[in-house]
Amino acid sequence: MSGKMDRKNRTAGRWLRAGVVAGFGILAVLTCGMPAHAADEPTGRIDRIELKTEAAATKVIVMLSRPLAFNAHVLEGEAARKSARRLLLDFENTTLAPEAAKPIEVDDGLVRGIRSGTPAAGKARIVLDLSTGTKHAIDAYEDPPHVTVTITEAVQTESMR
Repeated sequence: MSGKMDRKNRTAGRWLRAGVVAGFGILAVLTCGMPAHAADEPTGRIDRIELKTEAAATKVIVMLSRPLAFNAHVLEGEAARKSARRLLLDFENTTLAPEAAKPIEVDDGLVRGIRSGTPAAGKARIVLDLSTGTKHAIDAYEDPPHVTVTITEAVQTESMR
């Protein structure tokens, strides 16, 4: 009886190996049929960064090639390092156009400066150096595709004083 079981196990093992090899072969054929640049092609681009200063607010407008998803993070400043509070906008699978890569000096009492970069391959970042005592709102629009960051002075209420 053990001879029959060994033969069955060996036969089943051969079929399993053949199935795995065939599966990899099909995967290779499908993968080779795809254009090589499709996976590497960026899905979006930051075209330029515009600045509009109004009476009580500063607006930073990030113009995009198409609507793009992004993440926003606030990093608090450190007095010991003399660093300002920063707002970061991270865009995955995005590149920067040359015009968008230029830093913008502001220092209007709300925003100290704006800069951009690529902290990792395929990732674009916009950094707004904010003055203390500010708040911000972020809105995304599809037509034309852009992200607007509105920075205003944080208003203290009587209960906060």
